[in-house]
Amino acid sequence: MKALTETVIGLFDLAEAEGRLLQQKLVQTFGVALLMLMAAVLVLFASTLFMLALYQLLITHWSPPLTLFVIGVACLSLAGVSLWIAMHTHRQR
Repeated sequence: MKALTETVIGLFDLAEAEGRLLQQKLVQTFGVALLMLMAAVLVLFASTLFMLALYQLLITHWSPPLTLFVIGVACLSLAGVSLWIAMHTHRQR
């Protein structure tokens, strides 16, 4: 009977330790995910400001359709580079 009691107590101790570890890992994972989300939002904001600045610069020298075409090409290029980096990073894992 004593062995059974010790086994059950050991099982509960193990479950408690695993629960604490799970809680710590979830908090760490949530923190990293939050930082990545914040970085993504900042990159999006910076890209938007970059495109607006480029538009303001080009509109003074070129016609509006040509300026919009160049901005569209720049946006597609930025998206392509981002996609390439994401795929290259995923392949290395």
